[in-house]
Amino acid sequence: MNSLFIIGEDQSFSQQWSPYLQSDARVEKVVPGEFTNVFDQMSFPGVVVIIPQVAAIPGELIATVMDKGLDYLSAGKNVVFTGDGYEGQSLSTAAAAYFFNAEDIHYIGGLDASLDAQTMAMDVMFRLSARGYVIERRRMAGLKSNLPSVLLYMNVLSRNLDPQVQAYELAPLVLGVLSGAMTGVDISTLDLQLSPGDEANRELTLPSRALSGARLIRKWTKGMKCTNAASQINFPMNRIPGKRLPGLSDFIDEMWASTGLNPAYISVLRESFADISPYNHPDILFVCPFKDKISYDRMMEVSSLLPTDAYMWDTGNSELFQCSAGKLRRVEKVQGIFEQMSVIVLIGSPLRDVIGIRNTHAMMILDMTTTDILSLMQNDYRSFTEGVTETSVQTWNETIEYMDRIIVSSPKQRDLYLGYIAGLKRLNAMAYDEDHAYNSLVAIEEGNAEIISAIKHPLKALDNVESVPLYQKTPYGMLAKRTAKGVVNELAKKTGNVVDKAKGSVQK
Repeated sequence: MNSLFIIGEDQSFSQQWSPYLQSDARVEKVVPGEFTNVFDQMSFPGVVVIIPQVAAIPGELIATVMDKGLDYLSAGKNVVFTGDGYEGQSLSTAAAAYFFNAEDIHYIGGLDASLDAQTMAMDVMFRLSARGYVIERRRMAGLKSNLPSVLLYMNVLSRNLDPQVQAYELAPLVLGVLSGAMTGVDISTLDLQLSPGDEANRELTLPSRALSGARLIRKWTKGMKCTNAASQINFPMNRIPGKRLPGLSDFIDEMWASTGLNPAYISVLRESFADISPYNHPDILFVCPFKDKISYDRMMEVSSLLPTDAYMWDTGNSELFQCSAGKLRRVEKVQGIFEQMSVIVLIGSPLRDVIGIRNTHAMMILDMTTTDILSLMQNDYRSFTEGVTETSVQTWNETIEYMDRIIVSSPKQRDLYLGYIAGLKRLNAMAYDEDHAYNSLVAIEEGNAEIISAIKHPLKALDNVESVPLYQKTPYGMLAKRTAKGVVNELAKKTGNVVDKAKGSVQK
């Protein structure tokens, strides 16, 4: 198995590491701020091991860390090791050692070599998690654990998170970083109006730490060109909506802890922005013709089993309602509502019933347990909407092509829909039942279990993710010796030797 070891630019391995640095292993030092494509030359099968600080792993633990890490990879799991903290699934965290499958990294676009080793590792963790991979966080006594600079967390967050959630999380953080550094400092020194024309006093009597927050924010904003280019690669590839990322709250808490601010002050800052929280409003939208009693009852039954409120769209009257504790309350239409949703559920309703619903990164669920699609196609063969006349088959074709999960009521219906999807070229008609990538695309409902599970744990279908094409070189490899400004346009225009594994059962 090929191995790629990545360490910081000022790091080096001691002789104790030599058993793991054989002829098939490469060691690369990360020079932050410089694009390089050397990390794109990964071979499969292979492993990528990132050790940001070699000294964080004492000599007596090297063999234990390496052997356990490679065991996890052999079992098909990505893992990181820390010296303290919780154990279990992690979105992204500061750790002493990171073990990743090289092919998994390839399918998320490669390694962002403009970052230092620690940030690169956490960026990979975040992108893998958002893509639907589970990253295990394991604690090992003896490993050295120190939280890195908050700048690292800000770089990871601004490259990967939903812009709306990102703005809410970063606004109080930036304020805290700027003001926290000035705690106990007489800031009147900065007010030139207090002593106009006093040329005898040419020095600012401020402690050096007072402007450390401003310097940190300056470093962050200086990298915005690269950050924006990276976000246009990363965000469209996410399969899990931003608000539903597992472990997001742990990551945010760790980010705040790295600031060193007083916990009470942190609470004040975060509570000050509570009124603009994207979590204040429902992130689930049901779409249903209220006049269809069977579909309406199904919608109300499912919503009653959810722990949170939900929006409901009546396609017949084009009205929006909010459902809380089983009661409906008509509300004004929310601007950009589809972009704010994590899950959109269509119950017996085609996609075209709601204009603009395609403008979303939400998981789309089609519940057909209340709808006889064959009867619709046979008897209701034309659908008439304002300004549009088309066959019912065409309407359902575009709906089924766009869905991430379809819920049906029987094995017979499942076969019908899988065959339907195969006819639309979404999967191999000869092998769809054995294809693990699609065994949950069409699910047979048992009571309400399938739809509730899909709503609580949204995961977009592999072939519906807006993924960048995968070339001989991964997108981040293509950044080598090029400006970040033009990379996204280049990705979009690239033609020729394209290996688009983002479709069908071969997508990772």
